[in-house]
Amino acid sequence: MNSTRKSVRLFGENLDEGMHICTFFRTAEERYRVLMPFIREGLEQGDRAFHIVDPSLRSDHTQRIAEAGFDTAR
Repeated sequence: MNSTRKSVRLFGENLDEGMHICTFFRTAEERYRVLMPFIREGLEQGDRAFHIVDPSLRSDHTQRIAEAGFDTAR
């Protein structure tokens, strides 16, 4: 891991390297409101993301990520 890496934040807290998280949400809107800044921060730092998404929700997930400014085709 790059020693110049900035810490990643979720729920206003710094996450240490190697930490895992588990979250529960009531709605899709709540999920994306909380997780999109986390996803954005990681991608902007050069992290890769692997999202496991219910096939019936894939289109919505891809659209939300695209709306956040990410190249979903790539």
